Amino acid sequence: MRMLVDDSSAMTARPSSRDKGSGAIVSSSFNSQEQRRTGTSQTRNIDATAPANSQLVQWKDDNHGGSDSQDPNQPGKSKQGKDAFMHRLILIEFDRDDELFAIAGVSRRIKVFEFSSVVNEPAEAQCPVVEMSTRSKLSCLSWNKYTKNHLASSDYEGIVTVWDVPTRQSVMEYEEHENEHGVSTFAVLNLLCLCLVVMIARQIEMQNMFFSQIEEASVLTIDMKANICSVKYNPGFSAHVAVSSADHHIHYYDLRNINQPLHIFSGHRKAVLYVNFLSNHELGSASTDNTLRLWDVKENVPLRTFKGHTNEKNFVGLTVNNEYLACGSETNEVFVYHKAISKPAARHRSVSEDQNDPDGDMGSFFISAICWKCDSPTILTANSQGTIKALVLAA
Repeated sequence: MRMLVDDSSAMTARPSSRDKGSGAIVSSSFNSQEQRRTGTSQTRNIDATAPANSQLVQWKDDNHGGSDSQDPNQPGKSKQGKDAFMHRLILIEFDRDDELFAIAGVSRRIKVFEFSSVVNEPAEAQCPVVEMSTRSKLSCLSWNKYTKNHLASSDYEGIVTVWDVPTRQSVMEYEEHENEHGVSTFAVLNLLCLCLVVMIARQIEMQNMFFSQIEEASVLTIDMKANICSVKYNPGFSAHVAVSSADHHIHYYDLRNINQPLHIFSGHRKAVLYVNFLSNHELGSASTDNTLRLWDVKENVPLRTFKGHTNEKNFVGLTVNNEYLACGSETNEVFVYHKAISKPAARHRSVSEDQNDPDGDMGSFFISAICWKCDSPTILTANSQGTIKALVLAA
């Protein structure tokens, strides 16, 4: 396996060699942090804490137009620190067929890559197949599960845009709320009703606005009294939606009757940042109380609590398949849990690719996004330095 890097022009990939073992993670990586091109990309060794059968390949992004960068407005922050902030990647999403993946971050760009090309082709062949500029920093990406070429994005000004990826054109925009203090996100439902859940951060309440792809106005609104962090549809029953909230709870709704939730799942001690379905009846959640939890939404009971990673203040990502839950950590590690075991099944720690980096131990960075490739042991991860890795869970 190889590592991927957010680079619009160059990438180096090396074939992996891994020993036989169990519970190991094989890794490949690339880096989107701003740097001058030297004509070759660097490859670094795996951190000593990583499994012996791990490997790393890196890729550097030097596409950093100033007009697309946003000042983090943090007094006393060095230019290097600002550069790292501006290249922070917070979103990774595979398309319907796991052939393409889109990335986005603090810079106002969406880049779409072909996964097989990034992993298998030589450095000189690497570039995004599509790159789109946006007006504001993005808060969410979601591919349409039925119309392959459609990718939806939402930004920090409260605008949801549906893109036709091959043409790089916007085919629909939704805006139906005040954008002051606003943050938006959404989830794609189906072909006829590209249902977008827009979450607006307000001082008093939160609103979930559900839009249809064939309607310009919202068709449904759910008012909540706490900030919303994540929304996911039940894959087996599209009328049911799980909403994670800063009130420490998960609210589970039937969209046919939104007067009150079907159930409120309680147990987390702090804000619930993510929810994600492992199956029609199993729901995973991640909180800033340093835990993941597994819930049975059919019986409305907790199933298990997972501990080992560190998550107290940042969005570090959550991705699942039908057996595993994977999340980032503020220790710049990726943790993988089997749904039947409370302790980590595997973990991987990143190291800095810059040998002269004073933060070479990566203690100042954290995992910021993570996405599982469906029906595959491969996970894409990104950290706050801008490094993206393809990790393979090895048996």
